[in-house]
Amino acid sequence: NDIKSEARLHFSALKLVFLIGVIVTFLFCAITFPMILSQSENKSAVFGIFAIVPSVLICSIVSIYRGYFEGRKNMIPPAVSNIIEALGKLVLGLLGAIITIKVTKNPALAAAAALLGITLGTVLSLIYIRFRYNKDNNFGDVSAEDRKYHKGMRKELLAIIIPVAIASLSMGIVGLIDSVTLRP
Repeated sequence: NDIKSEARLHFSALKLVFLIGVIVTFLFCAITFPMILSQSENKSAVFGIFAIVPSVLICSIVSIYRGYFEGRKNMIPPAVSNIIEALGKLVLGLLGAIITIKVTKNPALAAAAALLGITLGTVLSLIYIRFRYNKDNNFGDVSAEDRKYHKGMRKELLAIIIPVAIASLSMGIVGLIDSVTLRP
């Protein structure tokens, strides 16, 4: 049944990407916090990391829903989701930074508030796209067995996800190495 296969693939991808997102978020924290605390003159930069870290996991989840709609050749929900995310980042990030700088006069906390706006923008995007997914889909009675990982499906997903993730991370890693090793 195509609907059951679609549901299995979606749930498998969601679980797999959620797991990868949790691992990447944990690694990001494990590497970044000690580096900031040991290298940075301004230890309050850690607040910015706390504000942005949840967006790593949220963006992972949003990507599954966007991919689902794109796979069905329905580009409207991903486009609206992107617009909501961008506007949320702009408005909430800018307002957060302005209000925080006026209240605290601390640029590091204002930067953290701007980064929190980014995270909140991704949350709004997730809320919208999840709502749209639930509205557009009725998989009927999808049993717990249908939601389990299937070994072959998991391998196929990993074969796609790992190269894309490595390519995406490579630029960030190069920038991180440059920022740590090259100082004016």
